[in-house]
Amino acid sequence: MKPGIMNLNKWAAKTAQAVERICGNKEAPCVGFSLVFFDPMAPEDERWNYVIELAYDPHNPPEEEEQKRLRKAMEFVSEGVRRIMGGDFETDIEDFTARGDLH
Repeated sequence: MKPGIMNLNKWAAKTAQAVERICGNKEAPCVGFSLVFFDPMAPEDERWNYVIELAYDPHNPPEEEEQKRLRKAMEFVSEGVRRIMGGDFETDIEDFTARGDLH
């Protein structure tokens, strides 16, 4: 592994720059984000983890139900990344979804 990967200040700065660039290019506010982390020194089952943060005007927050749905959606995606990157290739997307045929 290259030693530069462990320069956490560099990674934090690059992540902040990417978020700022992405938010600057969109024509809508960011309502939340998930950051996925990789710790190569952690035990194998703890190497991949994530943090979810909702972002909204504290003086005008979304409805509580909408906040719960948004957090759940971000947990779903982040947990999928954690599992797949952690080596769980046996779990298919069907294990996380219910299928409904449209007519």
